Amino acid sequence: MTDNLIYLPSKIDKSKLNEVLIKVYTQYQNKKIELDGVTISIKALPDDIRPQIKLEGKKIMGKLPICFTLFKNAGLFSMEGEGIIIIDVEVEIDIFQNLDFQTKTSWISHEWFKGPTVHVGELSIPAETISNCVINFLKEDITTKIDQQIVETIHLKDIVEQKLSQFATNIKIHTKPDLYFNGSVNHIFLGHPKDSQDAIDVDIWVELLAKISDEPVNYQFESQLNFFWAEFAPQTNQQTLEAEFSYIGLAKYITSIIDGNEIGGKKFEVEGIHFRNTQNLEVKVHLTAPIKGILTILCNPKFNVESQNLYLDDLQIDVNAENIIYKMASPIIENIVKSKIESQLPFNPTAPIKAILNKLPNINILDNQIKLSPSFEHPKIESIMLGQNNVQCQISVQNPEVNIELS
Repeated sequence: MTDNLIYLPSKIDKSKLNEVLIKVYTQYQNKKIELDGVTISIKALPDDIRPQIKLEGKKIMGKLPICFTLFKNAGLFSMEGEGIIIIDVEVEIDIFQNLDFQTKTSWISHEWFKGPTVHVGELSIPAETISNCVINFLKEDITTKIDQQIVETIHLKDIVEQKLSQFATNIKIHTKPDLYFNGSVNHIFLGHPKDSQDAIDVDIWVELLAKISDEPVNYQFESQLNFFWAEFAPQTNQQTLEAEFSYIGLAKYITSIIDGNEIGGKKFEVEGIHFRNTQNLEVKVHLTAPIKGILTILCNPKFNVESQNLYLDDLQIDVNAENIIYKMASPIIENIVKSKIESQLPFNPTAPIKAILNKLPNINILDNQIKLSPSFEHPKIESIMLGQNNVQCQISVQNPEVNIELS
């Protein structure tokens, strides 16, 4: 199992699986069985009697109630009654590497839950004969119907791809600055499901190719899913994120921080910021206050992976003012800006990244049927590269987790 994994603890509401058994049961409602002049009619399940599901390893054990009425039309010797039989079935699930899956349902046993109870007349047929008649009627194809219903209800590969594509396509994960998440999954590792009272707990690890950017990207979700059973849970897991921040987005963010605020006792008003990366990084700030002109910052950014510190080597500040009065104040502004920048150096960018990751919101998808709650630990920047139009980073996070709740 690869180390580049995100952990997705999941809960599957047992009521979803109960619906499979109920849908199978409804196919038999109002069916009639004749037995020595007695009509056995299968009726709808009462609200207080529902199928029960529990998990044993990779097998689902189900208890399905069969409710029926008894009726014999014989004048003074007519009879009316009812009964409930519980049948036990075992559903064995096998998932293949391409996420296709098959089930094999087996009949285990049956028992009386209620009755047979006679309300009018007398019952001349032994209870065992009635139960055998009902069971023989159902046993021929109910297991096949359960398998068919599971396949029709749970299109596993389509569901996984749909959920992942909706989860991992331009999801807005942060504001101020705006950040978007995109990703695609290569491998899915599934731990052995565990049974709880109302749900089935499933541990999932996914190998995810992930990207964070400050603007929506034209990202095409590509399905290369491979499924594997995880025999052992990984002790630790990490995820590498590719982050891409455009110079336009950085300019907007920096403008929002500087514009209207005081630096060194001077209020700065910014009309616009432009980046250019040649031999050095050049940042031009168009000011309207405290002077009207262009503030140019030249530097050679260097990032130290071990210390996680960003240095601005060869820092130079120049102010090109528009008139003679502003030109006289230019050296003062240059010193104020340079002193302010140098006071922040070296700058550790992991702190704001950690703050962003800690504030990641819950994500609701598929009409709020699925709630995703992400969390991360110990972000570390592995590299920073300045391009012509953007800054590209590789960020690793320890023990990434996305808690999934299905409703």
